[in-house]
Amino acid sequence: MGGKNSKPRKRKGKGSARFKPPQNTQKVSHLKLKPKFTFEHIDKDYNLQSCSDIQKVKLISKLMKLGTLTWNELRQNRKHSFGCEVLSLKEKGISRPRFITEDMDDLTVFRFDGKTGRLCGIQVDEVFHVVFIDSSQTLYDHGS
Repeated sequence: MGGKNSKPRKRKGKGSARFKPPQNTQKVSHLKLKPKFTFEHIDKDYNLQSCSDIQKVKLISKLMKLGTLTWNELRQNRKHSFGCEVLSLKEKGISRPRFITEDMDDLTVFRFDGKTGRLCGIQVDEVFHVVFIDSSQTLYDHGS
């Protein structure tokens, strides 16, 4: 590479622009924002390893599509398309992960593979904390 006095090279072409955070510092309702996904708190039993290769592709595709909509748009869509449903951890008999406080009972669920694949997590502002990837509908009772 260059010596002590050489200047760093400038990147050319697509993708050379650096990401700039928004300049507006006013608080925006999280419903007007697009979701950000994190897998930091994913369950050891309900994770990506339980998915088939086809389900993994469908999950990534779903995440990409969900990321183009705002939380408000996701809440207004039907759960079978790009929407979600909100379930109670307690009512569904799901063990509360340690990082979820007692005052948080809502589990947001997105479908990613027709009738079987579910992406379950906790929404905090615009961030969706993926907690469970239920690839075979065994996390909770789905009724008859």
